[in-house]
Amino acid sequence: MARAALRWSVDELARRSGVSEKTIRRIEQVYGVPNVTLDTMHKLQFCFEQQGMTMIPEDGGAEGPGVRYGRYPGRVLRASPDLDGDSDGERNGTPE
Repeated sequence: MARAALRWSVDELARRSGVSEKTIRRIEQVYGVPNVTLDTMHKLQFCFEQQGMTMIPEDGGAEGPGVRYGRYPGRVLRASPDLDGDSDGERNGTPE
């Protein structure tokens, strides 16, 4: 998920992380915990975290594990426009 969010190819991730393309492809084909060294996983995690990714661990909750794309170079956060046109904080006549 992290590689897709960054729009990186396998080649790009391999170059940036120091993990071989073959290993990355093998990891991506596995559902669950891949059979790789902890060092390999740390290299990948560090590479993604340097780009602003946050790894979300499996905690047994309904949302499960994943990644959050919190910050990255060039990202500008903007307030979302009021979708219904009201500027006073009310939607459909109900205060928020």
